[in-house]
Amino acid sequence: MALRHLGATIISLMPLSAYSDDFRFTWNVALDTEGLYNISDNRAGWNNLLTAGVRACLWKGASLDIEALSSYGLNVPVVEDFQGFTNIDAGENRAFRFRKISYTQEFGDNWKISAGLRNVDDDYFTSSMTSFFTGSSYGNFPTLSMNFPLPTFPLSALGVHVEYSPVEEVVIKESLYNGVASDRVGEQFRVSPRSDGFFNIGSVEYSCEIFDNDCEISTASYSLGYVVGNPLPADGSDRRLISAMWCNVEQPLASMDENCFGMLVQGSWSPNPAIEGCDGYLSFALLWEKEDFATAGVGVNHAFLDKTGETDVELLFGYSFLEYFTISPGVHFIFEDGGRTNVAGLLRLSFEMGNM
Repeated sequence: MALRHLGATIISLMPLSAYSDDFRFTWNVALDTEGLYNISDNRAGWNNLLTAGVRACLWKGASLDIEALSSYGLNVPVVEDFQGFTNIDAGENRAFRFRKISYTQEFGDNWKISAGLRNVDDDYFTSSMTSFFTGSSYGNFPTLSMNFPLPTFPLSALGVHVEYSPVEEVVIKESLYNGVASDRVGEQFRVSPRSDGFFNIGSVEYSCEIFDNDCEISTASYSLGYVVGNPLPADGSDRRLISAMWCNVEQPLASMDENCFGMLVQGSWSPNPAIEGCDGYLSFALLWEKEDFATAGVGVNHAFLDKTGETDVELLFGYSFLEYFTISPGVHFIFEDGGRTNVAGLLRLSFEMGNM
């Protein structure tokens, strides 16, 4: 409710000269609730995430985005895994977190610059294929999340994001953030490279539509990116540069009637990871989608960690109903290189509506 009042205040304070014929005010609300069960250890938990956002299109090419989230978990985590088999676990229960307060200005069809409180998820890692799975690594590689205090869910930081599109199918992205992200208002809105360091990420992405249908996974995407930063080591040793390379390939394979099949391949390598960080990451997944009905997928990923490694095999099915709802039962088989194995199931119910 508070977020809705804030958006209304922004609109009412805008001068009339800022309005244009294409002025729009859009919004979005999403609620995810899931039951978790560690079959191996007989442990159960409950996770909830509420996300709300508004967008005010101010004048030609300009927009202001405000997003916030609220999280509540009970008896979580149910598995002590490294990668996080559920991507809505926000850690500490918090009634309110700012996720984004960002101004964006577009210049023609080629350039776009955004600045403010942001995170890297939407700009680099959220797509129809990566967002289908519940495993956290699909949406943010562990070579990033385990080596940097980076601005990713549920954290954000002040930063600048630039996109340049020389042709319609190619987008070059570059982002520079304050080196330490946070979910607390008193720590989010600061730029302190001396104490926090910096975090830099960039990529080149080529995308094109393969099949002319209504499937979400009918577009091919090929991304190659890098990250570099100088976070303060956890053991208090001298700060040093840490880097990683990453790639993401989303390839539609076939389309038959209203059925689509796709493949997801990911890889990343860090030549100089953080202490107790992640050296490398590989994943492979196959997806099936039936237009406006259901999606299913099987994915396998492996994180090469400092002293061990972890493999997660995920089986997930998603069924949409009543326009706004999706129910997703799934199971994860988690294998640690040291021999420990966990089998965990989840049942997620998602509700989403809005016009963003």
